[in-house]
Amino acid sequence: MKEEKGKEFWVVFIIFFTFLVYSNSIFNPFIGDDISLICENPFVKNLKLSLNSFSKDIYIGFSKFYRPLQIISYALIYRIFKLAPSGYHLLNIFLHSGCAILFYLLLKEIYDIKISFLVSLLWAIHPIHTEAITYISGTADPLFLLFGLLGIYLYNRNFKILSYISFFASLLSKETAVLILPFFFLYQYSTGKLKRYFWKDYIIIFLIFLIYFLFRFAILNMEKVTSDISFQYRFFTAFQTFFIYISLLIFPFVLTIERHIPYIKTWKNVDFIAGILYFLLFLYLLWIKRENKKILFPGLLFLGNWIFHSNIIIPLNGNLREHWMYMGSAGFFIYFVFFMDKIKKEKPKKILLIIIFFLYGIRTILRNYDWKYPEKFYLKSIEYSFYPTFLYGNLCYFYINNGEYEKSYQLSKKAISLGIKNETILYIYGVSLSNMKRYEEAENVFKEILKINPENCEVLTEMGELYFIKRDVEKAEQFLNESLKLNPDYPKTYYVLTEVYRVKGNIEKIWECIRKLKQYVPYDFYPYYLEGLLFKEKGDFENAYKNFQKAYSILKNKKDFHSLFNLGILTIEMGKIDESLNIFTTLLKIKPEDIEVMNEIGICYAIKGNREKAKEIWEKILLKNPEYYPARENLKRLGF
Repeated sequence: MKEEKGKEFWVVFIIFFTFLVYSNSIFNPFIGDDISLICENPFVKNLKLSLNSFSKDIYIGFSKFYRPLQIISYALIYRIFKLAPSGYHLLNIFLHSGCAILFYLLLKEIYDIKISFLVSLLWAIHPIHTEAITYISGTADPLFLLFGLLGIYLYNRNFKILSYISFFASLLSKETAVLILPFFFLYQYSTGKLKRYFWKDYIIIFLIFLIYFLFRFAILNMEKVTSDISFQYRFFTAFQTFFIYISLLIFPFVLTIERHIPYIKTWKNVDFIAGILYFLLFLYLLWIKRENKKILFPGLLFLGNWIFHSNIIIPLNGNLREHWMYMGSAGFFIYFVFFMDKIKKEKPKKILLIIIFFLYGIRTILRNYDWKYPEKFYLKSIEYSFYPTFLYGNLCYFYINNGEYEKSYQLSKKAISLGIKNETILYIYGVSLSNMKRYEEAENVFKEILKINPENCEVLTEMGELYFIKRDVEKAEQFLNESLKLNPDYPKTYYVLTEVYRVKGNIEKIWECIRKLKQYVPYDFYPYYLEGLLFKEKGDFENAYKNFQKAYSILKNKKDFHSLFNLGILTIEMGKIDESLNIFTTLLKIKPEDIEVMNEIGICYAIKGNREKAKEIWEKILLKNPEYYPARENLKRLGF
């Protein structure tokens, strides 16, 4: 009875300190892949639609990552928190706490309570895991590990059906869950529970993993992962990462989201030699201690995790990542606690442990603050990275989402000049040019991408939008339909198509697009705004007003530039001209040279009967940009 109470006490302790070190991350903003995975993901915004993630990769046709439960977990959080980042941060912290508790409960079967508690607590608060927890997109790591550890825990308590379900859930959370299979057998062996008469259970577990592989590779038709880097270079570099990971686990001072390092191209490299000697020494120590399961268990746990992520057997999208140590680090921490426990004097040992845990906890808290300011975060990460390819892309996306197109243009241009000329950077470069109204240059960039990849649906949609801007409606429709064939789940295509069909007067097609948009982006104002316009044109003012009100309620509490711009347009349709003029005047103070804002101010003055003021504004726009079509058309309508 006392032991059970003691167990509950240590569990509460683990939960408390896990939340303590990560509490300052709860109100951090979305950053990096969070935007595409959550904010722009139609599967997240519609719970019914999220079930489609079982037949798609996580980026809806843009990657080879198959993680449907990650998307479904976001969809469930979205139902409550919408696009408030705090809900997603809390999800990661809860999952991480659950993993730490399960580690404690499982390790107690091999080690004593003190060792199990210290290892689990150290694992919970160590700063190397911030990439998996503070970064919302890292959800897949704690999700797969929680289900995997839960599967082992349930199996050992004879809840076998639930255990099998947990194993499959782990596999549907992240590909790394394949490590749970060897970990299960390693754990059974280390606890003395690996018995021949359980062979039927073991076959079932093997079949679960086999079904997953068949489902992923056959049904989903996932292509085999290949690498442009030779096996030899990956082999040499892997042993350098072995040494780096251990160094980071002991001294996590410099942390960065992009740790990709230069590939080693010869066995004579000192980093390769040092790394492989370190690795061989590690193997030798495991061999001489092979009879001691308490020593063998953590060593094989760490080693198995490293081999999987070493880039030797399976080519990965990099050669070094902090979050790749999420599972295997527990093995290293067991050795660390063992080493500390060898100190004979209790008082100095306790003081030293408190200091070490305190320093690691503080480092985690400080690291959480890095993620709070996206621009500073990216710039700092670029500074510490050898190959900051995707960091340039993410920082550019951050600028684009903030409407800072000049910054995005300059940064993507710099990346290209540095030799980072992939599809992503070129796409950002083109989008930046397009938003800066440099349409011809943008079109040339998009054409260059399509030569590399003719099936890039995002670029096809951008081309469609460009041709629509140039008033070539037929060509715009052609590109947009081609994009839809490749990816019918990309919402922007439907946005642009609605504009095309409005010009062509194809009301039936517009309604079809509205239905799709309500399905993919149910909490966006635009489908309701557009539906309101259609009802207004039919003379059905009651339904028009209802839809305008719905759109208004979605937009009214948003303070970003784009939302306020859309609110201004909506209030014009609702007849709230003074409110609209107020909104656009405020926006013009933020961006004094924005001709679209100026155009809307001209419209407001024209509606209010101030023709001369409207004329003055539109003529000023045409001095800035003689090609700006809306200003020319508005002057014609006024008879000038």
